[in-house]
Parts: sequence; C-alpha cells; structure tokens
Amino acid sequence: MVEPLTTAVIVSLFVSETIKEGRKALSKDITDIFTFLGKFLIRYDAISHFKTSTSDYLFFLASNGISL
Repeated sequence: MVEPLTTAVIVSLFVSETIKEGRKALSKDITDIFTFLGKFLIRYDAISHFKTSTSDYLFFLASNGISL
C-alpha cells in the first residue's frame, strides 16, 4: 500500500510540472497575439498615412518586414 504522504508528493510534483508546461504554452500564445496585434497596428497606421499612394504603402510594409 502506498503511503498517503507519498501519494500527495507524487500528485504535487505532477501538478507542478503541468502548471509549468501550461505557463510556457500560454506565454507563447500571448507573445503570438501581441506580435499579430503589433503587425495589425503597423498596417492600420500605414494605411491611414498612405491612402493616396499604394506604392508608398507597399514600400513601407516591405521595409518593416511585413508581407501581405
């Protein structure tokens, strides 16, 4: 029979590892969201500044490493 304390330690370690892995995945998702949001805002800002010239807008996007 397994001691209750041993079981508690094993469960605690498992939960701790699960939380750590979840935090890593969540952190990556949040980074991806902010990267997407940043690119969106750059595009929106560029569109508002370059309404009259499509070539200027495309050059701005290319110079910032953003593809359509």
